[in-house]
Amino acid sequence: MDPNDPTNPFRKCLAGGLTGMTASTLTYPLDLIRTHLSVSVDGASVKPSIAGCAKELYSKGGFLGMYKGLGATLVGIIPYVGIKMASFDILKTAIDYDKDHPNFTALNLSVGAFAGFISVTLTYPTDLLRRRMQLRG
Repeated sequence: MDPNDPTNPFRKCLAGGLTGMTASTLTYPLDLIRTHLSVSVDGASVKPSIAGCAKELYSKGGFLGMYKGLGATLVGIIPYVGIKMASFDILKTAIDYDKDHPNFTALNLSVGAFAGFISVTLTYPTDLLRRRMQLRG
């Protein structure tokens, strides 16, 4: 397999991993806030707001505190997106359909769903570990 071939699944996996890493780094503070909000609802008399949770996290750890746990997230997201992109391309090539196919939309959705299933199945343990690490702070 030619490493310079743009259809090479390893290149797709690498590109997906880099894409996932970039997206996660940019949106990580929101994910951290979401995780804290989902846990802080139990037994709380006052429901915290997004802004209130962000202020609390920032006051405890500063700017870098908003990125605590990013390393664990990247360990999970890089293979997740990489595997999803590569498996989508492999499945699409194996089924051999294009935009002119009468069932293109259904096939594309099915291949995408199955690629997501493969990726989640292989990387779910890292997501669980990431959530637990986020909650520990």
